[in-house]
Amino acid sequence: MNTQTQETQTTQNTNQQNNTNQQKTQFSEEEIDYSYPLFKGDCFLGNEPDTKEFNTQAGKVKFHKIFHLYNYGTPEVPILRKCLIEGPPLKTSGIVTKEFDATGKNGPYKKVSHSMMFTFDLQDQECKDCLVKFDELHLAGARILKGYAGKVGLYDFDPARPGQAFPSPVYYKRDEITGEIRKGLNPTLWAKLNHWKSNKTLITDINGVPIEWESFRDVDATVIPLWHIENIYIKGGQGASAMYQIKLFSAIVVHIEAVNSKSVQGASSTLERYKAKHPGLEKKLASQLAQVRMERQDMLDREEPKPTHAILPTDGQMHQIPGKSYQGTGEADLHAFLSGAPPIQNQPVVPVQNQVPVVQSQQYVTLPVPQQQTYQPVPQPVVTQQPPQIVQQSQPVQPQLNVQPVQFQTQQSQVPQPPIQTGNPIIQIN
Repeated sequence: MNTQTQETQTTQNTNQQNNTNQQKTQFSEEEIDYSYPLFKGDCFLGNEPDTKEFNTQAGKVKFHKIFHLYNYGTPEVPILRKCLIEGPPLKTSGIVTKEFDATGKNGPYKKVSHSMMFTFDLQDQECKDCLVKFDELHLAGARILKGYAGKVGLYDFDPARPGQAFPSPVYYKRDEITGEIRKGLNPTLWAKLNHWKSNKTLITDINGVPIEWESFRDVDATVIPLWHIENIYIKGGQGASAMYQIKLFSAIVVHIEAVNSKSVQGASSTLERYKAKHPGLEKKLASQLAQVRMERQDMLDREEPKPTHAILPTDGQMHQIPGKSYQGTGEADLHAFLSGAPPIQNQPVVPVQNQVPVVQSQQYVTLPVPQQQTYQPVPQPVVTQQPPQIVQQSQPVQPQLNVQPVQFQTQQSQVPQPPIQTGNPIIQIN
């Protein structure tokens, strides 16, 4: 009787323990605290290396990836999830986008990468404590990498001194000669961003309202990052090396302003001291700035190019009248006007001054007034040579010319033309 009671009690305790363990493994990820102080290197795990290849211009390159998990439970009741670490408030300049050449299955293409750099302030105690946890993360990854060193090609890898074969994800600036870490310079950490629509890095304000990526470029911001320690990437072949691949899972923005929008002197007491020493300086400076802006605008207006008019053609489409013909008077130079007329192709041209008109009808033909920019040349009359006629007269016949002075107006002028011959020319032969 006592034995049965004891067995029953043991069975009840076992069932109760199993129910408790099942309840522990069914909680949501929102209940997990990812704060960096809770990170333990012993709970950091790695899977078997995944080996793949990718194409380059030099050929195929083999690489390996060791994906990580983290045990948020206990060794007896493990709760394995992706490894997320939440950092302290850190400074960042926002999202940086780069484009570079890559080669895929279908040939070369442009690959786009988005990332963000975080700066650890060595004067801040939380930042220093977080750096200690990243050192622990680095050594935990080296321990995992050592277990697969032969498979990934890191045969002489020492997990206690990983060195350049497996550098820390936190970058410290070093002296180029001695190689020692330069004191006083804040270390940094780079994390990539997921840009896929179904798995995009979420950036929000303190109320959880999403912030679009375009508004988070070229800024001076302070954020609380949540990093995803995704995998260790090992490049195979000669000179094999490994490195952490860390992605920004999400971030909460607690402060943001446009880059270089705040003066260091303005944040200090420099401005207040100078304004107290020089009263009325603000109004005077405002007036000076307004004057400078007006002068700059006037200078820009004067430097603006004048509207260029179309250059008139000079290949027989328009008269070329020298500008000096109009200087000082309102009359044009007839000789300059006529000499500027374009030649008529394929027709004999008789100079005006050599023509001897014979007046019979005493009638003149008034030609249209040439208009500037729309003038079309009037063809010159063609004189057909006829056999000379001999006229016997006692007195020589003098040609009569009816030449009247021409007055050119500055706007419109009528140009007299020599009379048109209506009959055969009379030529005096001595």
